[in-house]
Amino acid sequence: TCLDITPMQFYMTLPNFHYNVARVYLRATKTDKEGISCQGIATRIVMNDGAVIQKGDPRWDIAKLHFISTANLLFPAMQHNWVHFHFVDCCTAMAHSIIPRGS
Repeated sequence: TCLDITPMQFYMTLPNFHYNVARVYLRATKTDKEGISCQGIATRIVMNDGAVIQKGDPRWDIAKLHFISTANLLFPAMQHNWVHFHFVDCCTAMAHSIIPRGS
C-alpha cells in the first residue's frame, strides 16, 4: 500500500519551505475480520528528490521525522478544507429538501 503525500508540494507555507516526503509504502501486519488491513508498518519512504529510504538506512529516522511533520499538517489541513468546501457543497445541494420554500 502506498500513501501518496505529493499534494503537499502545492501548499504555500513559509517562503522557500518545502516538504521532503513524497510517498510512504506500508505493509499490513494485521487485518480485521473482513480482511481489511487495520495495522501496518512503513517499509520504505520515498523523498521528493527520488531517494528511497528503507529501515537500516542511516537516514531512516530522519525520513520518519520528515513524514511525521508532513502528515501533521497534511491530514488536518485536508480535513479542514473538506469543512470549508465540500461540506458547504453538500449543504447547498440538500437545502431545498430541508428549508421550507418561502422561509
